[in-house]
This record gives sequence, C-alpha cells and structure tokens, in this order.
Amino acid sequence: MPDRTEGDGGSAGDGAEVIDLAAAERAYRHLNVSVAVAAADEFGTSPDHPSDTARYAWVLLPADDEAAGATLRTNERRLRKILQNINDTVVIVDEEGRSIASSGQFSTEPVLGFAPEVWDQGLNMFDLIHPEDQGWVAQRLMELLDTPGERFGGRLRVRTADGGYVDAEGWAVNLLDDPDVRGILVTTRNVTDRLRDEAFLTGQAEVLRQIASSAPLELTMRRLAELVNRQIDGAVTVVLGGANGDEPRAFAAAAPGSAALPVGLTGEHAAAVTVEVAGLRHHAGSGPVVVHRDELAAQPGLVATLHSTGRDRAVILAIVDASGASATGHPVRLGSVLCLLEERRTPSPRDLEILGSAADLAAIAFEREQSEREMAHQALHDELTGLANRHLLLDRLEQAHNRAQRRGRRIALMFLDLDRFKNINDSLGHDVGDELLRQFAERLRLLVRPEDTVARFGGDEFVVLVEAVVDEGDITQIADRLELAMNEPFLLDGQQLTVTVSVGIVMASGDEEPATLLRNADTAMYRAKELGRNRTEIYDDTLEAHLADRTQLSLDLSSALAGGHLRLAYQPVVDLERGEVAVLEAQVRWDHPQHGRLLPLDFLAAAEDAGHGVELGAWIIERGLSDLAGFARDPAWVRVPGWSRPPKLAVQLSARQLAHPEMVPRLELALQRHRFLAANLAIDVPERVLTSAGEHVLRNLDALRRLGVTIAVDEVGATHSSALLSAMRRVQVDLLKIDASVVAGLRTVRGDASQAPQHSLAAGLIGLGHGLGLTVLAKGVDSALWLQQLRQLGCDLAQGAVVGAPVDGERLASLLSRSA
Repeated sequence: MPDRTEGDGGSAGDGAEVIDLAAAERAYRHLNVSVAVAAADEFGTSPDHPSDTARYAWVLLPADDEAAGATLRTNERRLRKILQNINDTVVIVDEEGRSIASSGQFSTEPVLGFAPEVWDQGLNMFDLIHPEDQGWVAQRLMELLDTPGERFGGRLRVRTADGGYVDAEGWAVNLLDDPDVRGILVTTRNVTDRLRDEAFLTGQAEVLRQIASSAPLELTMRRLAELVNRQIDGAVTVVLGGANGDEPRAFAAAAPGSAALPVGLTGEHAAAVTVEVAGLRHHAGSGPVVVHRDELAAQPGLVATLHSTGRDRAVILAIVDASGASATGHPVRLGSVLCLLEERRTPSPRDLEILGSAADLAAIAFEREQSEREMAHQALHDELTGLANRHLLLDRLEQAHNRAQRRGRRIALMFLDLDRFKNINDSLGHDVGDELLRQFAERLRLLVRPEDTVARFGGDEFVVLVEAVVDEGDITQIADRLELAMNEPFLLDGQQLTVTVSVGIVMASGDEEPATLLRNADTAMYRAKELGRNRTEIYDDTLEAHLADRTQLSLDLSSALAGGHLRLAYQPVVDLERGEVAVLEAQVRWDHPQHGRLLPLDFLAAAEDAGHGVELGAWIIERGLSDLAGFARDPAWVRVPGWSRPPKLAVQLSARQLAHPEMVPRLELALQRHRFLAANLAIDVPERVLTSAGEHVLRNLDALRRLGVTIAVDEVGATHSSALLSAMRRVQVDLLKIDASVVAGLRTVRGDASQAPQHSLAAGLIGLGHGLGLTVLAKGVDSALWLQQLRQLGCDLAQGAVVGAPVDGERLASLLSRSA
C-alpha cells in the first residue's frame, strides 16, 4: 500500500477521510474510511489501557458509495440502542473466562448493579457465578472448548454488585474459531422475578389443593404464611382468624432461613392481637394498612409481636367474605393477614399484590371451613328445630350403650309424640305446625341436663337420651317436669293453644341393643296413645304382646292377599253439573279372622313397612279392573238411560309402588287382559309423593300419561306445599283432588249460607286448578252446605258422605242406577 494521500472525493462522513490503498492489481482506488469514535469512547482508555491498545472499528467503503455508509452508521446506532435496552446480558469471554466485550459496556443502566466501565476491566465470568454453581459451569466450559460451535445452557445464580445473587438462565457458544468474534459468547437472562412468580403460582395451587382436600386449617394457613414469607424478603407472616365472632386463632410460619416463630400468638394474646389489628381499620373492606412500631402505642400485643420477631413495620390486609355482607352493608370480615417487615423494608406494589392474593386464599379457606362446619351440623341436626337428628341420636345412643356396658350404669330413652298434631296442621296450617315444633323443642331442651341428648326423630316425634340413670325416679322426674311445662299454652299465630304429649320410656343397663331400645320406647309411646293420650307409659314385658300383634298383622297380610280376605269398596265421586257418578275410588278392606273388618288406616302403614305395598297395589288395580270391566259389560248396566259416559276407576298408589320398574308394563298387561280402556283409569298420586318424586316416579307417571291414564294429584292442601306448582311443571296432571281438611275450612259469609266463602283456601285451589286447565275434585264433602258452596265456587266433582258412602262391588249396579 502506498503512503496515505488526500483524495478529491471529500469527507464521507464525520470522522471519515479518503485514503488511497493499493489493490491487488497494483491499481489505485479512492476509499472512504470510517472510524467509529464511539468505539474508543465506550471501550475507553486508561492508564491500564493505553490508547495503542484501544479497539477501533474501521469501515472501508468505496468513496462513491455514500448511501452504503449511511446505512452502516444507522445500523451501528440501532445495534447500540438494542444493546442498551435488552434484558439479556451478552458477554464475550476468552478461554479463561475473562470478558473481552460485553453489552454492559454500552448499557445506559447498570447491569447487575455494575457500572458500564466495570465491564471493560476484564471481569472474570467465574467471579460472578455462585460458588455452588461454579463446578458444573467449569466442567461444561471445558467440554465446550473442545468443539468449535458447541453450545450449552442451564440455570445458575449470578452475583450482583451488592453481593447478592439472582437466578439466571445462561447460554454459551464456542466462537473462538470465528474470526469476527474469537471468543466464547455467553448470554444470560435474569429470571428471578419469573421464577418467583412461578413459585407463587405453584404455591397458590398447593394451598388451593389443600383447601379442596379439606386438609386441617392450621396446616393450610401455615403453608400460606410460608408462601408469603418466601415471596416477600424478610417477611414474617401471621394469618389471624376470628374477626367474625369465632374464637380468635393465629397461624404463623418462620421466615426463610429462620426457625423462629412469632411468640405468644396463642390464647388470650391471639385474641388481643386480633382485636388490635381489627381496630386499625375503618371497616372490613378498606385497603392495606402500613404502620410502624412507633405508631402502635395503643396496641401493646401487636408491639410485642413485632419485638419478638425483630421487625418494625406491619402491613395489615383484611380477609373478607366476598359472598355476603353484614348488616351495615360492608363485607363480612373473617380475619387479617399480618405481614411483619424490617424497618428498611417498604412494601412494594408486588408485595401488596402477594398479600392481597394471600388474603383471598385465606378467605377461601375460612369459608370452606365454615361451610364444612355448617354441612356437618346440618347432617347431624334437624333443620327446623336445631336438635340432634336421627343419625346423631343413633350415634350417641351407640356410645351411651357401650359406656353403660363398661361402667355398669343404666340409660333411659324417652320417646315423645305430640297428640293430634295432624289436626293442628290441617286446621291452622303447616307454618303454625312448624312453629309449634320449634317451641316444643325449646321447652324440651330446657327440661334435661346439658349432657343429655334431645333429638327430633321425625315429624312430631322426639327422643330424649338420658345417661347415668339410678332408677325410674330419675326419668319420671323429667316426665313430670314435661307434663307441667305442657300445661303452659303455646302462643301460635296470635292465639294460645294447649298441646298434650304421649311419652314412652324404656330403661336399660346396656344389655339391650340400641335398635331394640328405640323400638321398645316407641311401643310404650303407642301404648300411651292407645290408653287415651297425654300420659307416660314405661315399657315392660306386658307390652311385648302388643308389639307382637303389630308384627303378626304384617305377617297376616301375606296370607290375606293369597286367601281372599281382602276386598274393595268403591267411593262414588259425582259430577256436580250432571249429577252422574264420574269416578269410583277403590278403597281396600281387610276382613281379618281375629280383628274383623280393618280399614286402610289400620294396616296400610304396616303393609308398607313389611314390604307388601307393591304387591297390595297390584292386587287393588287387578281387582278394580275386574269389577268395573265386568260391570260395564253387564246388559242391565248398558241399558241405563241418559248415561253419557262410564265412570273412571281411581286407585291411589304409594311412592314405592309408583317407583317400581315393572309398574307400567304390568298395568298395561292388566288393561289388555280385562279389555279396560286406559282412559277410564285414574291413578291418584298424593301431593307429598309428587313434590318429592324421584326420576323413577316421574318416568312412570309420564309413561302412564302416554298410555292415556288420567293422573290425579290427591290430598292437595293437606300439607300446604309450596313445591306443588314446581312439581306439576315436571308432570302433566289432569285432576286436582282437594283434601278433606280444606273442605272442612269452608264457612258461611255473614251467616248467609247462600254465599260461598270466596276467600277460602278451597276457592283458591279451585281457581288454581281451573287456571291450569284441570278438573277439580273436592273430598270429604260431608254436608249439604259445603256441597252448595262448592257448586257456587265452580268445583267440578265432589266426594263424601253427602254424595255417597263406599259400596262393595256387588252393589255397584244399584249405585249407578240410582245416580242415573
């Protein structure tokens, strides 16, 4: 190359001049030479780095290629800004790990806390790596040096300027043989925040899993406190519960690297701190409160907690129940998250976000615990009275029985039943009946000792379990106190009502099984009712015969079904407009060899208990179809003048019968066998059965309806069920049968028998039925006055003594002929 000469092309840019260089062909050409001044500035010179060792970037371009030069300078500026702003740190190191170049030299902000000039002082990569990570990094670096172009990566801890360490992900590639680099390119990225966020999400998921699996609350809350302590540097976290009136509790965990827990956060101290923390807030829904120890003169418990942990600052965040509000309209406060920090530690926005998430998780845990307590209480207690239910009674009876056996003591059971409770429900309504049960339960609770168990066994039946009984005197004293208490009238719906109770008592020393004790007490109670009610009977061997009679009745029913001792009577139902018998309701009778004729009330319950209900229902349908089918084909019947249509056969079925999987196909076969039209059959479903019908019952009713069978809801109004309309939306109903207790409520208006009581329950039910397009039948019409009123109310059908008494099948012809 010849000596440097001035060209005639002028300057190609700042810091650029034209020189002549000899080409290989010995010719000369003008070139622009750009020297990047920034290179000298950024890499700098110093006494340790004389200018002759400074690195310069030379760019040689043809002098006439000004556009290419501008592009190059633009690219240089772009690269510089990229290096200044990327989060990754890029370092080129030699074989010994010393830095040759680094993006930290161009950064406007310190990287890892190191000033830009530090990166040009030959930092050794191993000085920045955590001692525990240096071994595997050195091993991988040795492997890297053996193969040009080889790369590896991994996670390591990198030192910052203040001596701490951050988590990083690093990658290294061997570019020693690359003439443009001649070093090992190492790229690192600070992943501390990402890993912390991932750890928090994992911790949240673990806490939620513990909550979902019903882990002990103490374990869950301690796990939550540990999670916060790991996320917030230097934090000691305490979760306080009991702000909503529950017993104050404190759950804490030690800070990472420390075994110390906040001392004294139990018992009275926990209660005091809970109250003090709650007092620092205006209301449960406000934001976080940050206080210094010097500001807590009125909170000595909280000051002591700070002192015991060596902390000076407290951050408090309320735990609130987002699903409900208190009477003041504010969220219900369940507790607080108390985070204790060192004086120099000011909570960052992320710290507050962590505490907010912790408060939400704690709320879920507290709500789950409360929900489980409520569910457990509901599972073992009666919803209406709050007393123990049958399940809890049986459990406590089993335990009392075992204790009596071990200790040689006696126990007693009292079985109580309110006298004529059904009449109260029928006449005053079920709301009044429920209130009576609540008041009676409270009186009963006050009569016994705290260690005794009072349970609602079902309906209006109650049981009292008394332990450690010396003799009959102990239990009869309770019965006497009960009798005196029952002399005091109950105030129900604004009126005083005196109620009596029948009581059966059994005593045992632990030899009898709990189920036997209950059965014997129940037997004694029924004996008290048979003897006139409002009395107490103590079980003894003489009642065994009575129990045997009830058992024998169930056994006799099997032979009665096979031996022809059962028969049907038919209660006529009259069309009030036509005066015709429109329906014949089948009612079973039992001609018992010893007890004479028994009505359904005498044995149907026993039949269901003994499992004969389905068989009995099938027999009633079969016999009813036979009687009416044969009667309808009788020539004498066919010639009855003026008859518009044959009467329907109505049969009431129980829930067990309606749910039987073979009920519909068996009924269809019976209809075919007797050549009986499905349209002439009505199935009566009691209201209480319809409103609680399961899927099997609903499917069978739907199948019957498709066959053409009339579906009637019976005993409507007897229970004042609010679920009737909902049930009727699930089942297509044709006929509404108003219960006799509703008809008995009809009264004249101002003494004028010609006026129907338009505001009676009967009027409302008739209007309801007609509004739904149903035929309405009134049962229990035992007076001409009621019949007249029902006609005025527009009732379609009537049944009762004034209409016609039940008749045997042999008298059907005369019954229908008279009605025609």
